[in-house]
Amino acid sequence: RALLQPAFDLHRLCQHTADFASALAVLHGERCFFPKLRDALGSGIAALADVASEVHRILLATVYRSMFSFWDESVDVLRHVDPIWTVAERAARVVDTWTVVRLRLQEFRDRSDAVHAEVAGMQSGWQGSHGAFS
Repeated sequence: RALLQPAFDLHRLCQHTADFASALAVLHGERCFFPKLRDALGSGIAALADVASEVHRILLATVYRSMFSFWDESVDVLRHVDPIWTVAERAARVVDTWTVVRLRLQEFRDRSDAVHAEVAGMQSGWQGSHGAFS
């Protein structure tokens, strides 16, 4: 049963990252999420769904013991660790998608001042000249 802990931790970490992205979307969504960034964030959330699906399959396996053979007398090591490795693989895909998000943010930051002027043109009374909150 100790093998399950890394899978649960990976799922929790991925979920917290998605929660953070949701909070950013609430604060900055319409003003700051340009299409490439939205696409990258959407890929991250979709990849998280795969992690959650695998973790829920493992949770079912603890209730219905025949799914992954998590009983004490089983000696089939691959059947014990394969679901955990699948969760780790899917979590790695989530991390890859968040790398793309970071690259999109860097791309936006590295653009010319014309882009900053475009963002600044949509500013409200409590934003600085580059669109950031002051």
